[in-house]
Amino acid sequence: MLSGQGADHQPLGYLVKRLDSALTDYVDRLLGKKHGLGRSHWQLLRTVSVQPGVKRSEFAESSQIFYDEDRLRELISDLVARGWLLVEERNDAADGPRLWLTDMGERGYRELVQTQESSWTTLMRGLDEADYELVVTRLERMIDNLESASL
Repeated sequence: MLSGQGADHQPLGYLVKRLDSALTDYVDRLLGKKHGLGRSHWQLLRTVSVQPGVKRSEFAESSQIFYDEDRLRELISDLVARGWLLVEERNDAADGPRLWLTDMGERGYRELVQTQESSWTTLMRGLDEADYELVVTRLERMIDNLESASL
């Protein structure tokens, strides 16, 4: 048996995938019930809120782990139709379209933040900030180890 894979624990990859799935399911239900949106919408809105005018191509690259190009088009279309997102086409094709929150999108995003705070509370039940920081730090170290490893 590999070190760190005790009989009482599932493998790390299983736990990470299960956490992501549980988080997505919970946030999709929570945001869906209150706002008719899901976790993917939240991720896009949060990014555009933090980085107003983000290039669509940069967002697509950074989020490819979560969804493919078809899903990204769907998310953008959903938020544009809702009046929350503006896709600004640039004259310079190399720069590509940029994404902005509309005034309505900014108000909607603030409402989502309030809703998301309850998901954070649920996730952190029985944990404190130090626990969270330790888990995140260790996961980042494992990712760095694997991404920098040469074969």
